[in-house]
Amino acid sequence: MMHRIDCLIGNWMWLCTRDDTTGRIRFAPGATSVALAGALLGEQLLAHTMTITGDVIVPFKTRPADRPVHGTASHPGRHTLQPVGHVGPGGRTAARLAPEPEPLFLRALDPALRADIAAVRKDNLVRAVYTELTSSSLLRDPTFALEHLAQDALPRLGQRIGKSDGIEVVLDRVGWLRRWRDYRLVDPDHAATVTASLGGRLARGDTGMAPQETLLCALIRACDMDHHVFPGLEPDAYSHLDSMISIQLGPPVRRLIELVGRMAARDAFTI
Repeated sequence: MMHRIDCLIGNWMWLCTRDDTTGRIRFAPGATSVALAGALLGEQLLAHTMTITGDVIVPFKTRPADRPVHGTASHPGRHTLQPVGHVGPGGRTAARLAPEPEPLFLRALDPALRADIAAVRKDNLVRAVYTELTSSSLLRDPTFALEHLAQDALPRLGQRIGKSDGIEVVLDRVGWLRRWRDYRLVDPDHAATVTASLGGRLARGDTGMAPQETLLCALIRACDMDHHVFPGLEPDAYSHLDSMISIQLGPPVRRLIELVGRMAARDAFTI
């Protein structure tokens, strides 16, 4: 029998299932990408146990890797990872942590992909892109996320990229991004026309896209493994999009998209 489980990853609740026969936990595809975000952003996954129908399962909770752990399992609601030593009375003595095991979800991946994750997570631009991607709710609710991307995430990301990588990205709130967002929210048919037109340009290898268009496509591309955003776009046309992303935004973003694509291409992963 399979049980539905809400799995806590950061501030996200993701559906997974537990098989009573094998005792294995199976995550939905979306959880894969969010769990990957934890690795890319240098967050450690701490195990907290909870009981569901008498069986103990392990949901994941993230914390920044550089934040010391305070308290022990005897303090409800606090991290249960046992520290070596203790925190002094005045809170000035940082707890030293015992070596943490590799996150469980990483153990389910092939060695090559694990090596890729370890390499790409050190890149500041990749971290900036993925921070905005995962904070946008794009993996959960594409319609809401597009509004968030247009109004909030992309302007912030443009500023961060401009400072960190010297790339000039002008994200005009009343320009192309707002129009695209409004089409998606107000007129689905018009949205399909707009995205199909964009898909045609990508299929022709059109490199005349504005930087903000390319950046938006890069973020959407990371979650568009089922080709829902660009209706009618042939799989081969995505190589043109990836090339434009790589040229305009740099190889790190292309690398990130490849990683997310490889993860999302799986039906699910099992630990």
